[in-house]
Amino acid sequence: MKACDQIDTGTHKWKLELLDTMLHPENAGLVQAIPLSNSDMEDRYVWHFSSQGMYTVSSGYETTLTLKWRGRESGRGGGGSGTREADKKCVEQDMVSPYSELN
Repeated sequence: MKACDQIDTGTHKWKLELLDTMLHPENAGLVQAIPLSNSDMEDRYVWHFSSQGMYTVSSGYETTLTLKWRGRESGRGGGGSGTREADKKCVEQDMVSPYSELN
């Protein structure tokens, strides 16, 4: 059963009776805590790291560098050499084509 089958489309609320019968009480409570949208908009995939909402290799690459830097600045690691340009070279070296070993 899908999550959408457990939502009352008229009220935009969880079907509590259904959740209680299908899930362990602890899990039912966790599911009920998930906020639901009041919109009837269809679900869609969105890459929130780009302004257009579309994933590109470039946006993934930039996101990787940004998250690495944020981790370093907050003291959560991130490794790296200390400069964004050096880290960029390091990431590029890690990006190996699956065909490179065939040549």
